[in-house]
Amino acid sequence: EQVDKYKYLGVLIQREGNMEEEVNERLSNAAKLYHTLSKTFLTKREITNTTKMAVYKTVYRPILTFGGETWNLTNSSKSKIQAMEMKFLRRILGITRRDRVRNEIVRAELGVEPIIQRVENQQLRWFGHLNRMHDNLPVKQVWESRPQSKRGRGRPKKTWNDQLTAILKSRGTTWVEAKRHSKNKEQWK
Repeated sequence: EQVDKYKYLGVLIQREGNMEEEVNERLSNAAKLYHTLSKTFLTKREITNTTKMAVYKTVYRPILTFGGETWNLTNSSKSKIQAMEMKFLRRILGITRRDRVRNEIVRAELGVEPIIQRVENQQLRWFGHLNRMHDNLPVKQVWESRPQSKRGRGRPKKTWNDQLTAILKSRGTTWVEAKRHSKNKEQWK
């Protein structure tokens, strides 16, 4: 039986490779946790920000970014993920959006890197794993395969490789250099 989507190891896999629904599910799970913790935990002054940050790092952030290695994010998805992250961080500090405190200041005060940067790091780490894999493994074969079918009309969809190229470019390196560096696991870290 052929289906349009299915869940495998907690990640929603879709036929078209679209990640919007998976990202929305991650956001939904993070929102459920946020609302559970909001009244009982995050607003309590007796609980230190250090403890709240420990919960953010060990529970909330992994729920929000689970499976992020394979995401092909659109600007709208990035914006939604960042908004969900900032909602939690602002609640930890007791700051609302009406206080007009910039996201960078909130992150600096709590000592947290942007969650999108963390997802990009996950993707780069996965790129390194893929590069070091043996050529006979199915995962690497699928990644390196080039379909021979005729492409449909319109602009080609942005692929994971396209997104990775943009990440590498923003960090001042090229695809070829990254492939070479990622062969050495210690150098790639």
